[in-house]
Amino acid sequence: MKRRLLDLHLYLGLLCAPYLVVYGVSAISFNHDWVTTPWTSEWEASATGNSSATDAEQADEVQRALGLWGFIPAKSVARDEASRLSFVVNRPGRSYRVSWSAQQSSARIEETHRGVVDVLRGLHGLRRMNGAPLSVAWGLYSELSVWVMIFAVATGIYLYSSRGDWIGWSLLGGGSAVFAALAVAVW
Repeated sequence: MKRRLLDLHLYLGLLCAPYLVVYGVSAISFNHDWVTTPWTSEWEASATGNSSATDAEQADEVQRALGLWGFIPAKSVARDEASRLSFVVNRPGRSYRVSWSAQQSSARIEETHRGVVDVLRGLHGLRRMNGAPLSVAWGLYSELSVWVMIFAVATGIYLYSSRGDWIGWSLLGGGSAVFAALAVAVW
């Protein structure tokens, strides 16, 4: 029984190791300002939208018509004096500033690439993203990894308990006490 549990503990941990590396590196990047130099490019494309829809609905339609995937912050959707709809589409590593004219059925897009560090930051808590079906797979992998880590901690403590080593129990108790003290202090 313990041998099978140990194998399951190890193999599931290996399955989720890449997620933990991405999660750890992205968490470190939040605390340390790793600067990357963004670069931009501009392009134009034709896109149609429903002129009777609200601005937010039109922005969603234009986003789909342009094949851009990402989130449209609600505050970014606006109209200018020439009645052009402008909005921003954000995704990990890139953002798009779109200016769309319903009369001309054309859009001008300014694309900003922000680098690998921003991609990792974007993956940190990503569950799903508009227009990106593979982002659902990342969300499921994230969920699986969290449950596997809970399982790994529980089975690790169980498997370690048979050793009777007081140093390990002291480390577990000390780490738990530090976590509890920090949680109370933040609360």
